[in-house]
Amino acid sequence: MFAEQLTHLPVEIGDYLPLADSVTVSNGNKSAILARANAAQLQNWPQLPASLYLKYYRTGNRTEFEAPYFQRRQQLADLVLGEYIGRQESYIDNIIDGLFLICEETGWQLPAHNAYQRDIPTLPLAISNRPVLDLFAAETAVLLALTVYLLKPSLDSLDPEISNRIGRELQHRVIKPYLDEHFWWMGDGKSKMNNWTTWCTQNVLLASLLLPQSPITREQVIRKAAFSLDDFMKDYGNDGGCAEGPYYYRHAGLCLLQSLDILSNVAPQAFESLWHESKIRNIGDFIVHTHIADDRYHNYSDCPARLNVSGIAEFHLGKKSTASGGRDESVPSRTNPQTRSLLSEHWFTNRQRPSVSLGRQSWTQRQ
Repeated sequence: MFAEQLTHLPVEIGDYLPLADSVTVSNGNKSAILARANAAQLQNWPQLPASLYLKYYRTGNRTEFEAPYFQRRQQLADLVLGEYIGRQESYIDNIIDGLFLICEETGWQLPAHNAYQRDIPTLPLAISNRPVLDLFAAETAVLLALTVYLLKPSLDSLDPEISNRIGRELQHRVIKPYLDEHFWWMGDGKSKMNNWTTWCTQNVLLASLLLPQSPITREQVIRKAAFSLDDFMKDYGNDGGCAEGPYYYRHAGLCLLQSLDILSNVAPQAFESLWHESKIRNIGDFIVHTHIADDRYHNYSDCPARLNVSGIAEFHLGKKSTASGGRDESVPSRTNPQTRSLLSEHWFTNRQRPSVSLGRQSWTQRQ
């Protein structure tokens, strides 16, 4: 399905532009964003020593490393959003510190994912000259790429090397291994795929399209991404049902739709027509069919009975993919209060892509 569209790729793939020229946020939401940024400004940056990375290999404990790892990224995300909304350069020095701390990490992959093949023992430590491209290495890449995308004038006014350093790190840790290596989640046409395929693919697409890349590199990334997305879809029935359940829909089916959204933005002549495919529409409809009431869902597979879904991403993509062709009116009732407030403001326009993450989850998804 996706690979068939590659014959229609334009000669040159342009930049992905997820935001309109200006973003308007109500005073209430602006205050909430700045409150989080102010709190992050007062926090020390978490440390990630090698001995902490080794804890998983030695004991199997994931949380001791992952808690400060994700805190570091969430802290940066809060500061970046505060800087973007406030535009006072109040947080810029702390943002630079966070950027360089992450750039200087030996590996961006989690210790529990530190392996080059599926279902083999993990390595004790990350190998700096051969990165592993896991879920959160790819998410880290997007966090840094979006930081440059949103704050490049402020960063460049201090020193263009900040943006250049991030570009080099993305090339070394994400783009090059994506094109040169084969990780299991990329698919081989036979093995069963899961949410890793679409989740990683979406973020690699973002990392390669938000910041400057050569036209050849962008085309290579898109061609490989198309194969992976097709391999993911082969495991879905025509009804669009997600075997991983409603909880992982946000990382499985929803990331498929977000990947299509990115591709149809930079190459509409190739990918826009896929929104009319019944299988893709049914994948979009899945979360509506599994919704019972309020925050309750059919909790099969790895899914709790109660959860908050992605809200804004679901709202935006549902308008393009649902069989009804319109928005799912139940979305506001199934999201957290902050997301409902944003939906009521119509903060995002049709040209914006609200699903982009600035950390492990977008700020609209956090509880």
